[in-house]
Amino acid sequence: AEYMGISDQLGGMAKAHKKQVASSRSHEETQQSVVPITNTNFYKTILYILWLGVALFSALLFAFVCYQLYALYLPYLWSKAANYPHRFPQYVYTVWGDDIRDLNSEHWGLLVVSFVCLYLSVRFALMEGPLSHMPTDAAKPKHD
Repeated sequence: AEYMGISDQLGGMAKAHKKQVASSRSHEETQQSVVPITNTNFYKTILYILWLGVALFSALLFAFVCYQLYALYLPYLWSKAANYPHRFPQYVYTVWGDDIRDLNSEHWGLLVVSFVCLYLSVRFALMEGPLSHMPTDAAKPKHD
């Protein structure tokens, strides 16, 4: 004979009880007792926290892009247009070395990707709001 511990016996009894209770409920009672996760306060709180995180990182990205335009890209373009020698900010020489003369595709690609990410986060995350996909009171099913 196989030995069954008390936890195994209790677990089996709990499963049998759950099956009996579930089978005794009607379909309507089961549907009314189930709360979709999207209607819980925990879910809404997580959405707010994530939305605030996107807002924070979007603001930081905007500040980064503005600084880079001010310190790097616009002075470089003005010096090229006026055809006079340009000295990059010191951090550019620290990263790229003393022999850098022009901005290459990696620099411009970073600027373009930053603008695309900023646009997408503002357009599809921040403008929609954290709970924009949640059903309104009129769209929620009514339980009598």
